[in-house]
Amino acid sequence: MSYINLLMKGLIIFFFIITTINYIPAQNSYVDSLLSEIEHLEDDTQKVNTWIRLAKYDRHAVEVKEYSLQALKFSEKLNYDIGKANSLYYLSYYYYYKGDFEKVIELRGKTLKSFNEIDDSIAYAHISNIAGISYFSTGDAASALSTIDQGLEYIDGQKYSELRNQLNINKSRMLIEIGEMQKATELLYETIKYDLNNNRIEDAARSYYNLLRLDKNIDLAEVEKCFLEALNYVKENKHVRDECEFLYFMGVLKYWQHNYIESIEYYKKSERLAIQHNLKYRYAITAHSISFNYIELKNYQTALKYSNISLYNIIFLSLNEKTQLYQQIGNLYFLCKEYKKAIQYLKIGVNLSEQMGNIEIQSLITESLYKCYKHVNNYEKALYYYEKHVIYNDSIFNIENNNYISKLRTKYETEKKEQYIKLQKSQLKQNEKK
Repeated sequence: MSYINLLMKGLIIFFFIITTINYIPAQNSYVDSLLSEIEHLEDDTQKVNTWIRLAKYDRHAVEVKEYSLQALKFSEKLNYDIGKANSLYYLSYYYYYKGDFEKVIELRGKTLKSFNEIDDSIAYAHISNIAGISYFSTGDAASALSTIDQGLEYIDGQKYSELRNQLNINKSRMLIEIGEMQKATELLYETIKYDLNNNRIEDAARSYYNLLRLDKNIDLAEVEKCFLEALNYVKENKHVRDECEFLYFMGVLKYWQHNYIESIEYYKKSERLAIQHNLKYRYAITAHSISFNYIELKNYQTALKYSNISLYNIIFLSLNEKTQLYQQIGNLYFLCKEYKKAIQYLKIGVNLSEQMGNIEIQSLITESLYKCYKHVNNYEKALYYYEKHVIYNDSIFNIENNNYISKLRTKYETEKKEQYIKLQKSQLKQNEKK
């Protein structure tokens, strides 16, 4: 796998965290009226419920933490289980929107226990969803999947199909990360079917976005049609963040179609909106993506320019994206024959990749470092990184080999069960004839 494809993989996987957030505008008059009401209430369940109404109204407001903590304090004092559960619910959402995923995970057990006690399966599933995303954001894919599965177990598929659909979308993205591509593909097609049947064109577009690298036979014309419909809808309704997002999607689509000039045009439209509306994460990730196209066009200096724009905004990127960015900049300096600068950035990248434990990226970066040191005639260092590269490559091979054997074993067991069922059915028919 080339480092460009690996970078694109990271961007596609991570991006779902951003696309799951919806933004609610605040209306101060409503908030002020509730705050005024609280001043005249006794310390009872009515006061708790009013604090919760405040937290519920705008989950993005910085005051939500205070509202939730006030509700929690009085709920515990009154032994009010529903109030306690809801307080923890909105407190979890506050930390989720703030990007403090460790705090969401810390609250997860207490919050889920509260909703289990009051038998609220919907809230349980919602908390499982954001806790799963939080685990995923901290690099714990196994816990992320098990948490999402807990949420799915708690809801009735027919009654809560929209929530089940959202959980399945996030599950598919986690399956991609652990290499379960077939399962992820099946889930995404299932969610797209649901979204299109229910006129949820924006959600369908987001699922198609994740399918781009999974299904080689995907109908790109159908994907483009969906992206453009979603883009037109959000433009008409003046949803700026969503417009920025779908322009970005079109940039990715054109990149996969090898239409690099048109890809850059869409990315730059997304970039302009991001600058105008201070969408710093979008600005950082779009600049990163623009550089891929200039690499393909062999315009390495311009690619470096956009990579450095992303680097200036690195605080808004995940650990995974930071690692890939340093890797990309290092490789670009290598292509420009500035080997000392390349080594500087690649060494930061390899240190970050070791924190992540991502052996694919470690293999690629150590190979690049080997080539750099070879070019500056430091053969001792070149040999050191070459040996590390070989070790990582062997590990990747062993993992892939074990996965292949596991899949064969699963296929064999499945076919064996199917044959047994067929045999039983055949015997039953013969018995009926007798």
